[in-house]
Amino acid sequence: MSLNSASKDVTEYTLVKSAHGRVKEWKYFMQYHSSHHRKEFVVCSLCHEKELDEAMVKRRKLDNEKYEVKWLGSTSKLGRHLMVYHKDVHDEMEKAKLTSSNGIKSYLKNLDNSKEKFLKFMIMTYQPLSLVENPYFRDWVSSMTNNISNYGRSGTFNSLCRLANVMRHKIKGKIANKYVAITGDKWSSVGHQSYLGLTCHFIDDDWKLQS
Repeated sequence: MSLNSASKDVTEYTLVKSAHGRVKEWKYFMQYHSSHHRKEFVVCSLCHEKELDEAMVKRRKLDNEKYEVKWLGSTSKLGRHLMVYHKDVHDEMEKAKLTSSNGIKSYLKNLDNSKEKFLKFMIMTYQPLSLVENPYFRDWVSSMTNNISNYGRSGTFNSLCRLANVMRHKIKGKIANKYVAITGDKWSSVGHQSYLGLTCHFIDDDWKLQS
């Protein structure tokens, strides 16, 4: 999609389809051509078409703020734009996600503990939750099959919390009725957040040191 110089008051630019087309939200958004200086923004096609029609009729310059959304590498702002300005489209899209037979749960029935292995990878390599919103990670997941939805941030967070509770109960069972020694390690993150890591040491029933 492009604008020509039919009106001198209308800015000239070129829009292209996104490479993230498999994600439902991208059905309603396009990106500027890579040569355009506003490539960090995406364009809502629903708002843009209406604004374009009005601009051609009134022969005035397009108001970018009416249809542009700043893209930060995830679909959160895209979904929020649809929810605020195109609620009917947003609700229909969410309904389709819930009723789709190609969702992550139905697909994972055919995989061997795929979700569990993914969560173990996140834990053992200290991956942040933002990983599941990284566009390159999402492209990799989508490239495996067309019948799979990407892992969501909230779903992954809930799964990690459940695993943490399971591990917490296992540790309680292991150290029950035992004498333990605890060592601590305190540090601060780059964002000046304080953390305290605790390691519990004890001797098991076979006289082996466990930590």
